[in-house]
Amino acid sequence: MYRLLGLQAEALSAKRECYALTLECWGPRHEQTFIVANNLLNSLADGGLYEEVRKLGQELLPVAMSAFGPGHLQTLNTRKNTAHGFMNDPAYCDRAGLIEAEATLADVARKFQRLLGPSHPDTKVAEASAAAARHRVRRLFGGAAP
Repeated sequence: MYRLLGLQAEALSAKRECYALTLECWGPRHEQTFIVANNLLNSLADGGLYEEVRKLGQELLPVAMSAFGPGHLQTLNTRKNTAHGFMNDPAYCDRAGLIEAEATLADVARKFQRLLGPSHPDTKVAEASAAAARHRVRRLFGGAAP
């Protein structure tokens, strides 16, 4: 609601509070905690807070892998959102990092396609993100991303 009213700072504050409360209530390995955490990662990225996206994402990834495994929807969402933090940050634009982000997004898109189907919105977003990462590598560094 806050975001729709143009109150991004208030929206982000509410998402952070929601994540803290969910973490306290459900613990770090509960699926609901990851749903809320991924919503927070999206909001942080929308606000351009890519360093925080990367930091939180890197904290969440090992927990998601341990709690759910590599093919679980919440693990995939966490990988996708963390890769966005690397891909979209103008301060983080080295070729190796962008290629890794593109590879992660392409892998997530393939797994979403198997898990959710090719026309699911999450699949489409992951495919578009992987394509954007490939384009960014070409634009910044020339040549094709591997």
